[in-house]
Amino acid sequence: MLLWKSILAAASLLVPVAAGAEQLHAIFNAAEDGTATVAISPCTPEEAGECVYHALTCSPGQWPPVRFSIITGPVEQVAKAMILVTDAWPSGTMKLAGGKTVDLQFTSVHLDANEMDGGWMLTTGISDPTPLFDALTEGSGEGAMLVVGGEAFTLAPEKGDGAKLARFKNECTQ
Repeated sequence: MLLWKSILAAASLLVPVAAGAEQLHAIFNAAEDGTATVAISPCTPEEAGECVYHALTCSPGQWPPVRFSIITGPVEQVAKAMILVTDAWPSGTMKLAGGKTVDLQFTSVHLDANEMDGGWMLTTGISDPTPLFDALTEGSGEGAMLVVGGEAFTLAPEKGDGAKLARFKNECTQ
């Protein structure tokens, strides 16, 4: 068991370096409780729970209802950029197809220990997702990226992933 944990920890340290060269996949999941997630992973949907890089999640019963989490990657850089904002709330930009952008305000920045790689995981809360949901369609979601703390995170890496973001929106707004 200890050997297996050591292997997983060592492998997860290599993930951020190889992330740029790997094919990423958007994996959509909706639960009966109204929670919906679009997770970005280099793994197949069957294996994605083992290697999610970042995810967009909504939980209607929680505040804020929509959150963006960074599990692997430049977590510390993004956290510093968001926490050290002095003139306003931390913000981000959703870049959609056709050059459309949506400004987002984050009302929470939360860090947790990442036991897989010994680093950190960052979760931000989007206080009002209405402007994002108003702009998000299957077409506008193609190639969508979220820019947070000066770093860009893809949410629709493959053709057809705009449909997954549209399904996410539909689940979150029911």
